Amino acid sequence: MAEQIRLDRMWSRAELGRAEEVDDPGLEEALRHRGDYGIAEYLGAGPALLDEMNRACRAGGNPRGHAYVRAAVDLHRAGLLEIPFAAIEELHLTYLERIPGARPESAAEAFTWATRVHYGATGMINPVGVDSVAWKPFDYLVEHFSWGEQPVHRDTWDIVRRHVRHDFHLYLVGRLAAAFGEDDVAESIWRPLADSGNADALFCIALLRSRQGNPAESEGLLHRAADLGHEDAPYGLGLLLREQGRLQECEIQWQRAAVDGNAEAAYDLSKLMHDQGRDAEAEMWLRAAAEHSHGEALYTLGVLLAQRKQYRESERWLWEAVHQHVDGAEEFLETVIRLRETARDVEELRNEARNGDWDAAFALAELLRSLDELKEAEHWLHRAAYAEHSEATLRYGFVLSVVHRDYEGGEPWLRLAANAGSIEATYWLGVNLGMQKRGRESLQLIALAARAGLPAATEYLRNRAEP
Repeated sequence: MAEQIRLDRMWSRAELGRAEEVDDPGLEEALRHRGDYGIAEYLGAGPALLDEMNRACRAGGNPRGHAYVRAAVDLHRAGLLEIPFAAIEELHLTYLERIPGARPESAAEAFTWATRVHYGATGMINPVGVDSVAWKPFDYLVEHFSWGEQPVHRDTWDIVRRHVRHDFHLYLVGRLAAAFGEDDVAESIWRPLADSGNADALFCIALLRSRQGNPAESEGLLHRAADLGHEDAPYGLGLLLREQGRLQECEIQWQRAAVDGNAEAAYDLSKLMHDQGRDAEAEMWLRAAAEHSHGEALYTLGVLLAQRKQYRESERWLWEAVHQHVDGAEEFLETVIRLRETARDVEELRNEARNGDWDAAFALAELLRSLDELKEAEHWLHRAAYAEHSEATLRYGFVLSVVHRDYEGGEPWLRLAANAGSIEATYWLGVNLGMQKRGRESLQLIALAARAGLPAATEYLRNRAEP
């Protein structure tokens, strides 16, 4: 009586796209590591396989099978992605010895248990390709041990090294060993490569020596790597030279790296030159770093251009910094947009003021004053006041009297505004005359402003009356 609906094992592109929009860590891991498996296999079979693998250590379980799986997992984590079963067989004894009281099953039974398909989904160890000459552990198990940051057993590295055929693959195995904190293992892998002229290996050993507090040997290795064409070696060499205060040599190496397109070197070079007062050269390298999408360079160049009021160009670089999620870039971009809009308003008001619109001239003066453009603000304020703009005469008289303390110069403008009926101008004229020692007229004007209801005038008289 039921209607059967067939669901494909592998999700469609649309289904995967919708899954990417879901905020779920487990689903994110499944999407990232599903490989040849479906999402359901990863999410459903993964935890069950992990639980079964852990239970295999118990009495009556499959301790040898458990050891096979643990060996495969560590060989994979150490960089052996297609694992010969001989490597698993060799390493598994290390894990079998760790299981107390283990009574291991036969190798054939252990192999069958570890490789059979569980829950109709996947095996703990799966064949690579159709001929089953190489194997790989199920990704969920690898991720579990990686999450737990469990170290790879030291015996693993020698086995991996013996089964790696290409120099670049071997170099990557060394990188993994270093990531696990096995510096001596990493160097033992890199040293033969370095002796044969491998620039990547030379560079990595140089970093090890620097971290171990041996800058002299590190410098020599970096020079060799740079001469062999390693793209990061000149920049690393510059860092080492800067720490020793050898700035001229540092600059040479960073220029070499920057010319080859190293954005980090170009940005650091710009800071070095800025500190030395070589601003034109600093900007050249800052632009070079920004053009290579260096986040901090994008932000720094945007700030520099905004300080010059080149708002349009500043926005261009800041938008790119925002896309790279540089701290503070979005907030500063909003400020630059407001400044650009304000600059546009200033230009529009300036054009109107030049055509004799004194309301625009007064508004322009107030806007310029808010931008600390005080000299031009006073220019337009004076022109509007001279045209007898009521607010401008008061403001210009106030600026002369209070800001510049030019009481005689401010008096006629304040008097003009007061005669036009401004109570505020009447008060400030009284204050102005008081500063000129014309006390009787000063008090009369302030009292007049107080009777008109100006709070500042009332407060002035109250303070004067207090003993």
